[in-house]
Amino acid sequence: SQQSETTVMPGPASYSSRPVLCRPPCYTVELASCYNYHMIYSVLVKPNSKTESVEIIDDSAIVVRTHKPAHDGEANADVIKILSKHFHTAKSNINIVKGQTSKHKLIEIML
Repeated sequence: SQQSETTVMPGPASYSSRPVLCRPPCYTVELASCYNYHMIYSVLVKPNSKTESVEIIDDSAIVVRTHKPAHDGEANADVIKILSKHFHTAKSNINIVKGQTSKHKLIEIML
């Protein structure tokens, strides 16, 4: 009887360990007046950090480090406060569109 030899080629190991970063592009839409802009950012929140900071990765991604823990919305409130200081806008102009309970968020900022 004839035996067929089958070789299974595994994919590169890096495929399974490499994080896939899917970011929507940041877009700016001019609204009612020429002074108001609506921007959407992909934000990675790092709670319980030693320092509070905003790191701009590119024009659509931001990393925000906060002292607050990710518990009962404390980190979300602090992220809004930190971003309002960074972008010099009111806290009411910043909205978490997606990711209320995740470290990866979509945040809308009205400038």
